[in-house]
Amino acid sequence: MSIYQFFKRAALFLVAFGGCGFISLNAMASETFNRQAAIVNDVVITKHEVDLYRSGKIYNGLNPKATLQPLSYKEALEELIDLQLELQMLRLTLGEKRFDTYANKLLDAYLEATKTTRKEFKQRIAREYKLDGEYLLTNFKEILLLQRARHERFGAKKFTFSTKELDEARALIEQRSKPTVTLYTLKVQRFTVANQAVSQPVSSASTSFLTKVKTYIKTLRKTIMAKHTKNTKQVNSGIQNEEQLVQHLNQIYAQPKAVTELAADHPKVKLDEQLWTDVPLNNLPDVFAAAIANLPSGQTTKPIQTDNGIYLLTLRNVRTHQFTAEELGENAATPRISDEDLKAFLTYIKWHELSRKRVQEEVKPQAFIKRF
Repeated sequence: MSIYQFFKRAALFLVAFGGCGFISLNAMASETFNRQAAIVNDVVITKHEVDLYRSGKIYNGLNPKATLQPLSYKEALEELIDLQLELQMLRLTLGEKRFDTYANKLLDAYLEATKTTRKEFKQRIAREYKLDGEYLLTNFKEILLLQRARHERFGAKKFTFSTKELDEARALIEQRSKPTVTLYTLKVQRFTVANQAVSQPVSSASTSFLTKVKTYIKTLRKTIMAKHTKNTKQVNSGIQNEEQLVQHLNQIYAQPKAVTELAADHPKVKLDEQLWTDVPLNNLPDVFAAAIANLPSGQTTKPIQTDNGIYLLTLRNVRTHQFTAEELGENAATPRISDEDLKAFLTYIKWHELSRKRVQEEVKPQAFIKRF
């Protein structure tokens, strides 16, 4: 669903039921992270949560502007602190029981309006955001209630927007509505030990990656994954089996020169090197995708043991490709957004700004907040 479509649906739902939103970030009971970013009264906000917010995976229904203009780490943390205080204030005002009862009613109304069951909705958001479904469902309820409270407080206010503001918002939405894909360039080193039976290397299936991409976007004109270079060497050493090789690689995997010298010294070890250029993450084997998902550029993974050898992956580059209309086909043009829809979109931004101002003036000065 595009950003424009989401906010259009959200506006319609708010009129009927008084609430909308994506995901809240209350206590992450189902998620364990050890990097604290801040403590807000009795609630911990982690650095991982700040990263999720910046990437649009949480809270992107509460601040529409953040979905169009990426926030810095500091900006995202301050917004999460204010949002957590807003939630705490609402819980205190309503009481825990009323808060939960009202949140469940809003969720039921949303599911009825979208003709979706709780189970289907939970599975869909878990698949889309790759987080625990029960956690997402619980926090979605909280955001519905939070938006309802914003609507009751600010819904009667009339906002006016200039032609310039409408045009700027339209341009941002249309630009961000174009689909993108994150592409990874990897140096792939595959190690095997002579006289040990192995399957075909993953690299032999590389053309299937391209096939998947071409199937997914049939009109994509240029190759997303190409230029595989291969260099196969016979090497010299006392390593006799895969277990010894794994132990050795675990000690030196982050030292490129040492890895190359290892291959040169061990006669039973075979090294295949490839360069995989512009590969989408979901086109990699799951074990590879998990290994590089949060890997800094220029770093090498720990040895990955598979049925067809041991792999070291070095992340050379990560880039985001935004598809052009030509690549997506003639029917991919974004429809012009009406001024009324844009006004609804900008109104959500105003509500968010007013809510933050209220929190900062009335709640924040009395709260216990510690930033790390």
